[in-house]
Amino acid sequence: MMARKMKMLCWILFTCYGPCLAWATQSTELQKGEASTMALIENEELQIPLSEKGLSGPVPQGLSLNAETPSAKKQAQPIRNENGALDEPCLPADSLVIQWLSATTMQLRWHAPQSGTYRVYRTDLPNHAVPPTAPDWVLISTQTTGLPATMTFVDLTATSEYRNYVVIHECTAPENNNCANAMLVGDGVHYYSTLGATTDGPSTACSGNNLQNDIWFKYVATCDIFSIRLCERANNWDAMVTVYNGWNCPAANSEIECDDDGCYAPFSPNLGARVTVQGVAGQQYLIRVGGFFGATGTGYMKIATGADNDECGESRLIQALAGQTYLYPFTNVCANTDGPPESFSSGFPQLRPITGDLWYELKSFACGVCTLKTCGSNFDTQIAVYDSNLCPEVQLTAHATNDDACGVSSRLAFRVDYQRHYLIRVGGYYGSAGSGTLTVVMPTPPANDLCSDAQIVGLGQYSFSTINACTDGPVQGPWGPAMHDVWFETSVALCSFLEVDVCDVNFDTWIEVYEGSNCLNLGAPIASNDDTVGCPNSDGSMVRFYPTSSGPYLIRVGGFGPLQIGTGVLNISQGFIAYSNESCTSTQSLTYGTHAIRNNCASNDGEPVTCGQIYNDLWFTISPPLNSTTTVSLCGSESDTRLAVYYSILSPACDNLSLVVCGDNECGDDPEVSFGRGGIALGTYLVRVGGASVFEEGLLQLNIELQ
Repeated sequence: MMARKMKMLCWILFTCYGPCLAWATQSTELQKGEASTMALIENEELQIPLSEKGLSGPVPQGLSLNAETPSAKKQAQPIRNENGALDEPCLPADSLVIQWLSATTMQLRWHAPQSGTYRVYRTDLPNHAVPPTAPDWVLISTQTTGLPATMTFVDLTATSEYRNYVVIHECTAPENNNCANAMLVGDGVHYYSTLGATTDGPSTACSGNNLQNDIWFKYVATCDIFSIRLCERANNWDAMVTVYNGWNCPAANSEIECDDDGCYAPFSPNLGARVTVQGVAGQQYLIRVGGFFGATGTGYMKIATGADNDECGESRLIQALAGQTYLYPFTNVCANTDGPPESFSSGFPQLRPITGDLWYELKSFACGVCTLKTCGSNFDTQIAVYDSNLCPEVQLTAHATNDDACGVSSRLAFRVDYQRHYLIRVGGYYGSAGSGTLTVVMPTPPANDLCSDAQIVGLGQYSFSTINACTDGPVQGPWGPAMHDVWFETSVALCSFLEVDVCDVNFDTWIEVYEGSNCLNLGAPIASNDDTVGCPNSDGSMVRFYPTSSGPYLIRVGGFGPLQIGTGVLNISQGFIAYSNESCTSTQSLTYGTHAIRNNCASNDGEPVTCGQIYNDLWFTISPPLNSTTTVSLCGSESDTRLAVYYSILSPACDNLSLVVCGDNECGDDPEVSFGRGGIALGTYLVRVGGASVFEEGLLQLNIELQ
């Protein structure tokens, strides 16, 4: 059976602006199912049998032919442009890897050393010792990269007996490669390509010599203000734009506008450029488009009257930090109107449309009240704010509007939240146009807004405000807890309890206490409260907790729900724990049932028992009836606990104790014991409870049941 052959042509060479091919063949055969690291050597042919030695069916997925062979690469020679300057050579594609995925699928992967267009051709003619002529090749793919990259193409029709592939880097210079050949353009959208372009423009004040591989355009302004934008998604390479007065090729640093990376996601990959030019209608201008540090690519250039943020879809980004003020000079001369009319609360019921509108997208890095104003503008302005970054074609209702708050200028305030987006629309009243400055004043947060900036406090009272505070701690559900929170850090004395309240407040509060000061890993709060009955104000909150260490402890105060903000006073007080039953001689009498008991900082009074020493112990007396069985447990306590039950027939009881039973770990880390009382009515039963070590203390669940 005749072996089916697939010939992979992989080396492409340029020494001029046109494509130049290098043909590669290899005589070595690769058997089906074999992995290969063979290199494709120039002037040899590679044969891949589909059916050989009784094998049939598709080649196993993943069979890879690696053509990465340094010895086969040829170095292209540098060329000189019209001015005699040395240009970077047009480099060929290299490191071709061909992967036979199935009987009908081939994958080509190669390294593209330069930006530009790479064209994939194939031919199904039988073997040739030299490349077939141009008419025998079929263009099957055109791919573009804006940066050096690894590129991939999959051919789903690899079924012929012979198949040859070639990848060509297209480097023909554009017609407007040189300033002297600048292309005349007008208002509108223009496709462009810098692939194969060279550099003949001078250095600029905004980019030095970084603007390279440039192309040129001539433009006659149709308005005193115009903009140039390379912001559409198709501009996915690192483009720069520069504008010069007149049509004479410019001198160094003579530009009137220049930009790099002025666009931003989601409208572009933040690699495009945009400028607004305050010129003169009828004046001639040169536009220069090039790449940062030699990047090349293709895209669309939009030239329009008005500023570069004239359209909502090309709004100017404001990344607004807390406590900062931003000033944006603007002019709406020559601006178009692309937003809807809005209703203004200025004493007039009719619609007062915004005309000649400009757009800004505010990304807030603060919470609270943001102020916008155009006060001092030389024309009648209006402002509208939309509560998202969706253009008003989708979102038709303004979040806030204003007209004539400061003379015929505008001012408004609206709430912002952290990392939320808002659209700001600035324009004129009924066709008014002019210039002014948009001022954006971001809210200033409290000094202890963030957990990491918690205010260090001790005992006493501390005024606080959650106005302009963000939510820094964990949120559980849509209503909190503790939204728009502020933070405090405190330490306590051992053997005490701490009481924290925000009773004196003017909003609905929530309070939480966390052990430790690791804001990145708070864990669950050890105490929390909302609307305690301990505060005269029903919106206040109070917690009491028993420290297991001296601290630090974090106190979080916020509002119950996203609308609850205000001011108040934090009060921290401390009480020391005193026990009346820390010894056998001063016991506390208990009835049957469950009792919540703390043993924090209790003394160690008793001797070790058979199940171990009992630390931080407390003593209780019980009186079980004759001929009964009593069960005593500490199951469910906070710490690792132990207990012992004693009997004494004498009085006082401590003079002659007899151990009845002791317990440890009968229910997890806690004890549970049972004992019976015989027919002797004399004597006293004592229950001793505590921790399994000196560090085990906290809330104990003492349960006594009669059976």
